[in-house]
Amino acid sequence: MRALIFILATAAYLLLSYFIFLIALLQCGLGPDSSPTCNARVDAQLPFVIPILAVIYIAGAAGYWRFRAKGSR
Repeated sequence: MRALIFILATAAYLLLSYFIFLIALLQCGLGPDSSPTCNARVDAQLPFVIPILAVIYIAGAAGYWRFRAKGSR
């Protein structure tokens, strides 16, 4: 059961990361008429969002496994 929860949490993290990436990508548009200023702002912000989510996910996963290991003894 613990592995299933971990797999579901991983899938949720990947979906959240994907949607954040899509929101940032579609925020300015995809065509040649998209604003260079907007694209530059998104390009500057996006590299920080995914690693922050990854750190939160890893900390949550480590805490979950540690809590579950102590609770099952």
